[in-house]
Amino acid sequence: MAFSFQGLIQSPIFYSCHLADVINRFSQLKNVINSVTQNGKSILMTAMLGTIIIFIYSLFAYIFVTDSYYDPEIHGGLLNRLGDSLCMNMMHCFLSTF
Repeated sequence: MAFSFQGLIQSPIFYSCHLADVINRFSQLKNVINSVTQNGKSILMTAMLGTIIIFIYSLFAYIFVTDSYYDPEIHGGLLNRLGDSLCMNMMHCFLSTF
């Protein structure tokens, strides 16, 4: 009830809190929440493995195929000039690949 009044008075974003009630109504959704919270370490390790694989891929891209990271329509900014490469250093290449 409080979130309904807050949605009326302050912001409609408070109406999104009512969607949390859907989790309580369906046991399958409760199982999904439990599996994510109980296996959080495994999920983080999977994300770390993915980040390592993307880093290795961006390392090979930085060394061998830097030309494919060239974007002629890039807007000039603090780090790059108009029509510059997206892969100027290793960190920039990793973030562009990610």
